[in-house]
Amino acid sequence: MFDQIKRNLYVFGWFLYRDFFIFSKNWHRVAINFGLFIPVSLTFCFGYILPNSNMINPSPEQITTFFVGSILWTLFPLAFVLNIDLLYDLEHDRFIDYQISILNPRLILIEKIFFSSLIAFVTSCLFYPVSRLLLGSYFYAAHFSWPALLMVLYMGSLFCAAFNIFVLSFIESTKKTGIFWMRINNPMISLGGLFIPWYVMKIFSPLLGYFILLNPLIYLTEGLRRAIIGDVVFLPIWLCVSMLFLFMIFFTLLAIYFFKKKIDHI
Repeated sequence: MFDQIKRNLYVFGWFLYRDFFIFSKNWHRVAINFGLFIPVSLTFCFGYILPNSNMINPSPEQITTFFVGSILWTLFPLAFVLNIDLLYDLEHDRFIDYQISILNPRLILIEKIFFSSLIAFVTSCLFYPVSRLLLGSYFYAAHFSWPALLMVLYMGSLFCAAFNIFVLSFIESTKKTGIFWMRINNPMISLGGLFIPWYVMKIFSPLLGYFILLNPLIYLTEGLRRAIIGDVVFLPIWLCVSMLFLFMIFFTLLAIYFFKKKIDHI
């Protein structure tokens, strides 16, 4: 039993090393596109242009509240991009067949979730320092908490990785990715606190507010707003982290189920 665990950890570690080695050849593209270019463009669009064109003399706190959730357009697509090779592999190369021959398929999916979550987390950590540098005094950070922010960001990265592994295990082919983004992912992002915090939705419609709590992304944006702005009107950090963890477990289990159904492994 111990030897089997030791062997699995050894193979798990080498597959993780392989993923990092392959990623190292293109890391600069991810860093430039998702770590710099997208944060800069989102900062100017949602930190400067939209608040000042749609609000009357917006305060730094209002601008930051409006802007913080835009990280969804960095973190969520990045987790998808990092894992799309799984779907391409299932359709063509089938390297996955070799992997499942020497390591438990469940551990392979967990390795992919762990790898992509680390890359997404490190890359997304650049988002708020870049936006704070560009926004200057417009970025409200009186109660900024790095420990809380990093905790929420990593749990959010884990969830996004698990969810996208589930999506790629569930859909039939790459031709269906556009449909899934249109019908599932885009509504999730739009209703995940992208611009509007949860308490505003709840005031507008209590029924809508409670329905939105079924969207995992609301806990990511609420946790980030609470970590950066610190106002008690946002959901508490412990709740956001706990719910992101539970949703991550839920979608990991779904990914394992649909992955087995797709490739019919033993």
